[in-house]
Amino acid sequence: MQSLIERQSAERTVTWTASTNSNELDVRGLAGLAIYLDASFTGSQLTFLGKVADATYKEIQDGGSAVTVTVTADKINVLPAELFGAFQQGKLVSDATETCTGKLLGAS
Repeated sequence: MQSLIERQSAERTVTWTASTNSNELDVRGLAGLAIYLDASFTGSQLTFLGKVADATYKEIQDGGSAVTVTVTADKINVLPAELFGAFQQGKLVSDATETCTGKLLGAS
């Protein structure tokens, strides 16, 4: 008998309120991630924080450098899937102070 995994689209609202850090995002079970940033997003790059066991956020790095993705406002920007596989909560960090919203898009 063949067993197929059927995934459904999933969205999480991302908000920045006069800050570089977004709200806390529950990323459990999400795959194939992308983010839509509304037109009021002013930054050009995102880095990522993951929550560790002692409930503090730590910068996600690869090879000793922060994982950074170049993004564009009012577009859907693809995010590396491996960013969210190792933890349950995360935050997105803009290179500018933001007051805007977006949608984290994925499949669950």
